[in-house]
Amino acid sequence: MNVQHHRKGCASMKKLLKIFIVCVLAVSALTVCSLAADYTAAADNLNEMGLFLGTGSGYALDSPATRGQAAKMLVRLLGYADKVGRGDYSHPFTDVPEWVGAEVGYMYETGLTKGVGGGRFDTDGLCSRQMYATFILRALGYTEEAGDFTYANAEAFARSIGVEPLNEGQFLRGDMAAVSYSALFLPVKGSDVKLLQKLAEDGAVSAYTADKFLTMYETYCSLRSVRLDSEGGLHVKSTQTSSSRSSGINVSRTVSSDVLVEETSAGPRVQLTTEMTYLGARSVRTVWYDAGVLYYRGDEGSFRIDQDDVSPLLESVTAASGDDYTGFFNVKSLTAEADASGTVYRLVYSALNMDRSSARLILGDDSVTAKSGDITVTVTAGSDGTLRTWRTAASVTAVTGGKSVEQDVDLTLTVVETGSAVKVTMPDPAEFRELPGSYAGLLKGLR
Repeated sequence: MNVQHHRKGCASMKKLLKIFIVCVLAVSALTVCSLAADYTAAADNLNEMGLFLGTGSGYALDSPATRGQAAKMLVRLLGYADKVGRGDYSHPFTDVPEWVGAEVGYMYETGLTKGVGGGRFDTDGLCSRQMYATFILRALGYTEEAGDFTYANAEAFARSIGVEPLNEGQFLRGDMAAVSYSALFLPVKGSDVKLLQKLAEDGAVSAYTADKFLTMYETYCSLRSVRLDSEGGLHVKSTQTSSSRSSGINVSRTVSSDVLVEETSAGPRVQLTTEMTYLGARSVRTVWYDAGVLYYRGDEGSFRIDQDDVSPLLESVTAASGDDYTGFFNVKSLTAEADASGTVYRLVYSALNMDRSSARLILGDDSVTAKSGDITVTVTAGSDGTLRTWRTAASVTAVTGGKSVEQDVDLTLTVVETGSAVKVTMPDPAEFRELPGSYAGLLKGLR
C-alpha cells in the first residue's frame, strides 16, 4: 500500500475529530487527555505469531527494553530464529548470557553488531529508539552500506517509510512490541512483499496466522481510506452519554452538540451549540469562531477571546487530542460488513493509560491514574466511501486519593451535511464583552 496515500486518508478522518474536540473543550469543558496505548494488542498479536514470547513475569511492557531483548527480537523479525537456534554461532563478547548467545553470535558473524567496545556487547544495557529503529530498518532490507540511511538519521528515516510509534521518552518493551508489529506490514526494500509475508514464505510464521493478520490490516487500510468530504463546509451532530460510579453513587450526563464548519477564504468559521443535562440541570452554550476570535455565550455571560488567547488554546488542545492510540499496532480486532448502502466497520482498540504529565497538565494533579478498558469503535461509510457515522464506546477507571471513579462513555458523531451549502451565522460582536484574564480562566470557570 502506498504510504503517502494511506497518510492522506488518515488525515481526512482526523480533521473532523480535531475540530470537534477543540470546540467541545471550549464549551462544555470535557476532559481531553493524552492517553497512551499500553501496546498489549501488539504484544498479543506478536505472541500469536511466535515473535514475542515475554519474560518470566509476562510481557513486562512497562520495563525498559534491553540490547539483549532487541537482539532476540531482530533475529525473529529476520526470520532466522530456527536457523540460529540450530546453528553454531560465536562471538568475542564476555557479557552475553546463554539465553541470547546464539542471536548475538549470528549478529556478530553477519556484521549486524560490533558490540560497544572492550569485549562487551552490553546485553543488559538499554536499547534506544535510535538503536531499535536501526534494527527494524535492517530487518526490512535497508542498510547503511547501501546508503539507505545512517545511524544518526535512523529514526527519521524509519518514520518516513511508515514505522510507528517511535515516541519520545524511554524506549520500553511495549514500544519494542508496537514498533516491531507495525514493521510487519511494511514492504521489504525493493519489493511489494510485506515483512510478514516474507516471514510466512520463510516458514518463520505460519501461513494461516500471517493471512489472518494481513487480512485484518487490509481491512484497516480500507477503514482509514474512508474520507470526510468536508471541502467547503461540514455539519456534524454528536451525542455523548456518560455514567459515573463512585462509592455507591451513580451520576449520568448527556451532552448533545451541533457543529457547523464553513470554509472561507479567510479560514474556517465555526459554530457549536452544546446542550448538557447533568444532575437534573440543563445548560446550553454556544461558541462561534471566526478570523482569530472566539465568541462564547452561556449561563456565565457572553464573552470574546481575541487571537492572542485563542491560538494557544487551539494549539494545546489539538496537541493533547493526539492520535497515539489509533495506529494499527493498537487494534485488537476488526471486522467489516458491506452491502449496497455501504460498509460498517467494527474495531476494538486495546486499553489506554493517562500518563503523569497529562494528569498534571489536564487535572493539575499527577497523583491521578486513569486507565480505560478496550475501546470499541463503529464506523459507517456510504457506498461512495464517505463517512456517515462514527461511534466510540469505552469504560474508564480513575483513581486519586485512594478513591476510584468508574465511567462508561458513549460518543456518536453523525455527518449531517458537507459542502458549500453549510453556512455559519455569526453573532453581533457588540453583544460580547472582553473576557477578563486568559482562556484558562474561562475553562476553570466552566469546570
